[in-house]
Amino acid sequence: MLNTRFAPLDPEQAPLAAQLPCLGFQVDQLYVYIYADRAALGQAAAAALASEFRRAATETESLSVIFAAAPSQDETLAALVEDPTVPWAAVRFAGQMDEYLELPADDSRSFRYYHNTHLWGLLLAKGRALDPAAIQPLRGDSPPADAEAARYAELLRRFPPQIVQGGIGEVNAHLAFNDPPAARFDDPELVKVIEVAPAAKQQQVNEGHFARVEEIPRALTLTVPALTRFSPAPGREHTVSYWSCVAPGAAKASAVAKLLLGEITEQTPGSILRTLPHAALFLDVPAAAELQGTAVDLSSLGWTP
Repeated sequence: MLNTRFAPLDPEQAPLAAQLPCLGFQVDQLYVYIYADRAALGQAAAAALASEFRRAATETESLSVIFAAAPSQDETLAALVEDPTVPWAAVRFAGQMDEYLELPADDSRSFRYYHNTHLWGLLLAKGRALDPAAIQPLRGDSPPADAEAARYAELLRRFPPQIVQGGIGEVNAHLAFNDPPAARFDDPELVKVIEVAPAAKQQQVNEGHFARVEEIPRALTLTVPALTRFSPAPGREHTVSYWSCVAPGAAKASAVAKLLLGEITEQTPGSILRTLPHAALFLDVPAAAELQGTAVDLSSLGWTP
């Protein structure tokens, strides 16, 4: 049974999110919010994220953010783009979690293409105050790949991420392309070249990005420390100040259960979110289905067996 403590979003910080029917509880340090459907989840996650942007902007003039690129983030990013209260002018580094090697930026399968069509490109088109120079993509088609990994790692040391928006993998709750057995909570690298794991490849095929797993190239990925906590310089420790994890859909249900009910382990990379001081997991009812009966009653949100 989950040892739950209900923790609804603060209505003063995120009034729209607080108005939506929600189940909220905490597992270790991770706050979990369950909404009836993807639309409500996206609105709530975006409202909470906008609130964190505003809070962070009052504390620093140089804000560093990282965003994932995946269909699971569509509703959240769409709502965030429409929010005029997000202080994009404070952003000095806007990065991404991973990118395929060989694919150019205008290839619809690349994560740069996703960000341009779902986030950065839309913000610039709407005239938001985001400095185009702050947008720092991973250049997967810029060989040699090891040099690009080193370049991006140096950027992360200069601009340690304060806010991360992402999701988890369907099978083992991977973060970016950090899948077992390669995922390491103590990885000495910040960015590395990897062979995409079979489970992650299959997810990409399931989502329609590639026709066959054999088509999927190697990739660059930010490691688990880069996305959570690391040492930018000797004697200096950095921890992400807000991690927003959005994981909708029935395909995520097994991974969600592993993340919340299992051990904190590299076999379930996303479980490390339970150790962060300020992290939130946003779910819809289908993604939370395997939590039913573990002190979570989803019937109030319309769940039926």
